[in-house]
Amino acid sequence: LGGGSSDDDSIFDANAFFLYDSETEMYALFNEDGKTLTDFNIKYHSDFIDGYALVQNNEDQFGVIRDNGKMSIKYGTYSYMSAANGLYITDTDEAFQSRLITGNNKKIIEYNSDVASVFKGYGSSDGFLSIKVDDTNYNIYNVKGKLLGTTTDEPRFDEYNGLTLIDYGARIEGYNSENLDLVFSADTGRDYDIDEVSDDLSMIVL
Repeated sequence: LGGGSSDDDSIFDANAFFLYDSETEMYALFNEDGKTLTDFNIKYHSDFIDGYALVQNNEDQFGVIRDNGKMSIKYGTYSYMSAANGLYITDTDEAFQSRLITGNNKKIIEYNSDVASVFKGYGSSDGFLSIKVDDTNYNIYNVKGKLLGTTTDEPRFDEYNGLTLIDYGARIEGYNSENLDLVFSADTGRDYDIDEVSDDLSMIVL
């Protein structure tokens, strides 16, 4: 049993879940009512985030599946894929070029993978990530593929009771972890580390 639906804390709230067959060493996807959505032909799966999950079949082909069992990106569309906090990294036809896409195959950016790197953040930060697009700049995206900002400092991501904090160095932004809305933005003037966040989110200590 594994891989509940996105943004859910337990199997009791999940829209779908994977079951593992120890004999075939394969997974199948079931909905919350126990209805079989796929055969036991999934070799690997990521967790669902925003209703999408990366899957690999028994022929080692990659794809993306919805939590309703429908494939949003068919197996074999790309020769390589990896999950990145609700977004997906794929290969391209050009050497050292990678592509960042959403779960419904919308292209966000192509970048030189020999120079750039994907940074998924520290701690719990599902739905947000950054890409170091060149020697000095990081682009920060949410799970919908929206560019939130660019910074020359390596950003930090942390989640506190439904609030995702993104530390740009001299600026901190807070986002609703569920609907991704911006809650606040504060220019701190210099580089601080987030030391503590109160349980009721009324105070952030730098």
